[in-house]
Amino acid sequence: MKKKLLFALACILASVSCSKDGNAGSVQFTLTSDIAVQEIVKSRVSDFTELPSPNDFVLTIKDSNGEKVWEGKLSQWSAATAISVGTYSVTATYGDVTVEGAGKPCYEGSTNFSVAGSSTSNVKIPVDLKNCIVKLVFSDAFKNYFTSGKFTITTGNSSKFVVDNYSPDALFMEPYQFNLKAELTNQGKAVQNFEKNYNDLAAATLYTLKFDASNIGGLVVTVTFNDNVTTVDLGDVEIN
Repeated sequence: MKKKLLFALACILASVSCSKDGNAGSVQFTLTSDIAVQEIVKSRVSDFTELPSPNDFVLTIKDSNGEKVWEGKLSQWSAATAISVGTYSVTATYGDVTVEGAGKPCYEGSTNFSVAGSSTSNVKIPVDLKNCIVKLVFSDAFKNYFTSGKFTITTGNSSKFVVDNYSPDALFMEPYQFNLKAELTNQGKAVQNFEKNYNDLAAATLYTLKFDASNIGGLVVTVTFNDNVTTVDLGDVEIN
């Protein structure tokens, strides 16, 4: 199920003075985004982390030969910097998709534009979320059966995150794969373990791992991932 997450980053950042001889023009940049985040329940990126300011994005401008013309934060773009007539590409980035963890979003977008003499080019740069988001959710029944739990997530980049006491943060990670290991302690102090790999993750997608337990016909643990339900066999479990 897809829900629209509108992440508005519309901000006119700078204007370059126009050259009198017509060999240079001015450029006006705007960041925009219309991110469709696939998720099971409605939520926003702002539920998990603070949204970046447009001024925090890094702007990289290259000419038609791929040579870097200018690079720096959008807030550093100077109106005194002239851009010669020609065609260019511009990329706006925030964060690093390989730097993973809570509160680590990565946004990126690029576009091509042209500069004409004695005129202003209005350039809109569309930016999208490059991470996926993974969060863990536990039912009351699950927490009642297992008085404590340790969940270790290892990403495809070998980043490791440990979730204890059922109070996890949402994790931003490169959309690739991750491994989940769970160490559960039940009411009788017996420790139960399971492990599972999750692959083919997609950017701009929220993946929710829902843990539930039922004692109908014996204890059954289920893990729901992206609408797919897996029954976890923990062997014999004694609940005192």
